[in-house]
Amino acid sequence: MKKVLMVFVIVSLLLIPVMAMASGANTGKKSMYQMVTDRYFEGAYNYYQEGFYNMAIRFFKLVLHRDHKYKKAAYWLARSYHAIGSLKRELNAWRLVLRIDPRDKVAKYFVKKVSAQLKYGRKAYDYYEKAYFLYKKGKLEQALEMYKKVVSMNPKFTAAYYWVGRVYHELGRYDEEIPYLKKALELNPNYNDVKYLLRLAEKRQPLSSK
Repeated sequence: MKKVLMVFVIVSLLLIPVMAMASGANTGKKSMYQMVTDRYFEGAYNYYQEGFYNMAIRFFKLVLHRDHKYKKAAYWLARSYHAIGSLKRELNAWRLVLRIDPRDKVAKYFVKKVSAQLKYGRKAYDYYEKAYFLYKKGKLEQALEMYKKVVSMNPKFTAAYYWVGRVYHELGRYDEEIPYLKKALELNPNYNDVKYLLRLAEKRQPLSSK
């Protein structure tokens, strides 16, 4: 079934210039070049929707070759690279979205996220995010276990050590937090939040104390 669909999409894409010419006879609002570009984008998006990510990438790149400011093509190119697990190319695509529109909040978020995934590992960072969501919901024990899983997956994830320590601190388990805070300082001696929390832990003071 997928093969039949793929053949249909390919034939449709080959007919794009012809279809655009037919449409162009009825409207003068868009240039023929732009109409063909838009049709290529539609074809690329159809490939993405059907799970043909590599073909989608080829045609999103074709769209951007024709129009380097085509924001939607850059956005879905990033999503396509995400789907096949190509983090470096995904990051470059999100950066392209930001070059087209520096105010795009979604692209800003994903540039930060994918950069962190490349640094710490995709799975470790995803767990790190999930742990924070649990923390924000007040599920401290669950967040703690998730943060501890992160540091076991990536022993150089400095911020995760801090958060293990912080959750322990909020639970009043000062002795258990100290080794994690010291490890965070070992990885980053200038981590001021860790230094502050460690001082509180050693004095057995809650986080709200000054």
